[in-house]
Amino acid sequence: MNKSWSDSLKEATRQALQDCWPLSEDGCLHMKNGNGSFGTMRSGDLLDEKWLIKDKKTGAEYLYTSIDELIASGWAVD
Repeated sequence: MNKSWSDSLKEATRQALQDCWPLSEDGCLHMKNGNGSFGTMRSGDLLDEKWLIKDKKTGAEYLYTSIDELIASGWAVD
């Protein structure tokens, strides 16, 4: 599966990353990828503008240099 997210979801993702919101009770922002993956971003990383996503299933970590790069790689808020 490889989805392209709507412009409104991409903008919501950009806003969520800039505002560090909406964090869940575990202190993470939950993400999804058009390839079917799911991941989390920790609140501390968001506050430090460190665009690091940890895959929920594999534990792999993906570090991006910008919000635009993260979104271009298929990630969006879940």
